[in-house]
Order: sequence, then C-alpha cells, then structure tokens
Amino acid sequence: MDLELLLAQLDALINKAKSENRNFTPEEDKEADKLQGQIAGAKKVLDLAASQSAARVIAAPTVPATASASGAPALQAGQKPGGHVTVTTDEADKQQFQTFGHQLLAIRQAGVDKVVDPRLLTVNKRAAAEGNVTSDPKAGGYLIEQTFSKEIDKATWEVGEITKRIPVGQMNSPVFTTNYLKNLDRTVAGGTTGGIQVFTTKEAETYQRSNLSFEQMSYTAHKFTALYWETDEFGLDAVAVGTLFRQELPTAFADKYEYQFFNGKNVGEWEGILNAPGTFQVPKKGGQSNGTVVVENINTMFAHLPVASRKDAIWVCSVELESKLPDLLVGNMPVYMSPGHGLAEPTLGRLKGLPVLPHAHAKAFGQRGDLMLIVPKFFRIMQRTGLDVQMSIHVGFESGQVVWRADQRIAGRPSIPEVMKNADGWDLSNFLVLEKRAA
Repeated sequence: MDLELLLAQLDALINKAKSENRNFTPEEDKEADKLQGQIAGAKKVLDLAASQSAARVIAAPTVPATASASGAPALQAGQKPGGHVTVTTDEADKQQFQTFGHQLLAIRQAGVDKVVDPRLLTVNKRAAAEGNVTSDPKAGGYLIEQTFSKEIDKATWEVGEITKRIPVGQMNSPVFTTNYLKNLDRTVAGGTTGGIQVFTTKEAETYQRSNLSFEQMSYTAHKFTALYWETDEFGLDAVAVGTLFRQELPTAFADKYEYQFFNGKNVGEWEGILNAPGTFQVPKKGGQSNGTVVVENINTMFAHLPVASRKDAIWVCSVELESKLPDLLVGNMPVYMSPGHGLAEPTLGRLKGLPVLPHAHAKAFGQRGDLMLIVPKFFRIMQRTGLDVQMSIHVGFESGQVVWRADQRIAGRPSIPEVMKNADGWDLSNFLVLEKRAA
C-alpha cells in the first residue's frame, strides 16, 4: 500500500483517541499494530527503490543498442550490463516524481550520498524558466515539484475558517491597482451610488447629469516566508516527515494570513479589517459596564450590516466572549443558539441566524475586536506567486539538520475602502467591530 496513505490512517486513529481524551480501544490497538507493520514493510520497499535509483544515476557509461557477439540479447540504449538504466537529463525533463516522499528521498541522496537525481535539477530548471526564484543545487537547495507545492498551496485556502471564505485572485506585477466607486451615499434624493444619481425627468426637459466618482486602490504583494528546521531523523523517515510537513505548512500559512486579515497595518503587510477605513466601529450601549456584552450590542451591530450581505456574514469573537453568549436573554428566550441545536452547525453556534466563529486572533474580551460581524467575500487576496517550497540538506548538515523554506508573495485588503451611508444617514459596512468595553 501507499506509505503516505498508511501514515495518514495511523494519524487519524491517534487523533481520534486524542480528541476524545482516551486510550485506544482493543480493536483500535489491533488496528494500530497492523498499520505499524504495514508501514515498516512499505518503508523497506521505498529504501530498496532509493538504492536502485542511486545505482542508476551513479552507473558507468551507457552502451549503445547493438547485438552482442555472443548472440545474447542486445543492450537497449542507455542500458548497462547488469540491467540498470541511467536516467539522462533529457529523460528527466519528461519525468516527475511519483510522490512527495520520493522527491524527499532523492534530495537526501543528493546531500548524503552526493548522488543527484537529474529530475531534481529539472524541477529547478523549470522554475527558473517560469521566472521563479530557485535555490542553488551546489548549496544543497532544491525546489519541491510544483505539483506538490500546489497541493500545499491549495490546502492553505481550505484549512482556515476565514481564508476558505475569502476570494483569491492573481496579480502579474508586484503592485496591482484597480478603480473603485467612491461616495457610496444614498442620503440625497435616492438613486445615488458611486456618483450615479437617478433623476425624475419631464418630457422635453433638459436632462440633469451626474458623474461617476472613482478612486484607485492598490494591492501590494508582500513576501511571506516559513523557515522550518528538521533533524536528520528526516533521513530515516523522509516520507513520514513529508506527510507531516504537508499537513502543518498550510496550517501555519493560513494562521499567518488570518492574523493579517484582522491585524495588518498596511505598512509592509496587509491592510487588516481592524485598521481599515471601511470598517465601522459600533458604539457600546450608553452606560454599559466594562467587561460585558449585552443584547443591545448584538442588535446594533446587526442593524449596521447591509441587508444584501446577511447571507454571507459571520460573527467572529474571542473564546471568552463566546462563553458569555448563552447568558444573553430577551425575557426568558436565549439570543444565542448553541452548536448542534436546531439550525446551528455541529461546531458553530448562531446569533441572528448567522454562524459564530470563536477565533484565536480575535482580541481579548472587552477590547475592540473581541466581537466582529464580517463579510469575508469583501476582503480580497491577490497572489503574485504560488507557494515555492525548497529544501536543503547541506545547511546545518554537520549538526544533522535539514532546512525547509517556503515563500509566497501575496497581497490582501478589503475591496470596499469606505463606510456606506443609508438613505437615513445610517452607517453600513461589511466589516463591523464592537467598541472597547474595558478600562
């Protein structure tokens, strides 16, 4: 069986028991023993395959395809006596590594045994041809096959509760500039949005005119880098380390991007919603005590959300604030629907019918940012480059270490940079934050 699949099955078994805070059942214990046996067998096969691969690359000069004098079968082009075939650079151009683990084993071979699989050079060559930054193989640096990097990149946008709700676009230069309609104001005579106003016109009367009101905003791609050190245990179990890396790297990048989504200051980083001009701060209730959340806070925030945005909106709060929500009552009726009840999702509760997401990057209870009502689709992420993953076995080799580096150039900011005005002068926004209620 595929080693990565076996490791994933064993991880799932362990994580299930951990999440339920218990030991293995007798059945699970047997299953774990069985999986460990299969993993050991699969590793043995991969080690043999890696040895054969090394023999192919090191081997002696190739023999042309000619009939032998003894009448023995002719050697094929590229075949040496003994049956091994040398993988040439031209052939490598057409080949790819079957799995992530296979490439990791090849990189280890290049560092430890000084045997370079030509496919490693091909990956770097392809990246250079596409204008991507590559490592110097002489320094032990190799890019991970794009197929595998793209899998990790895709997982980044699926693992985060916020990132999976944000549209991701592509930019072809370090700075992308776009127009947006300004003055989203409906307080004058109706029909006004972005400078367009609709007038009532009588027959033969001169038409009144309005002008579109444009401004520009820019998305600047910032470089995000993850540097990860691994001990030489990697060499003993490259496939297992590769599987772990593919699980953890998307989580780390998603967490960083979600931190930027909330907190970015637009100076060398994203413009986060807590610092964006289009975010509206909802005032607390008059006379409200510090360190509290009250029903009026919920109602007022919801009233400042555009009706058209309600279907895509979510509440984001601190974990401590979530613990206070079940105590909010109107009469004897709870305002908050706990997870798993009625229309609530199994893991997320609801306020005003919308999901409530407790988040690690929400602010502490009572601070500005401990409760937000947001529409993530009005935040825009623009990728300048995909995720480039590189690994070097030479860096720190004397101390038995290898180093991974993952880079991505990416921009992020709200796509509507101003608060909107309703016909009665009421402020509306797709990003709402409750005012501070702490000393």
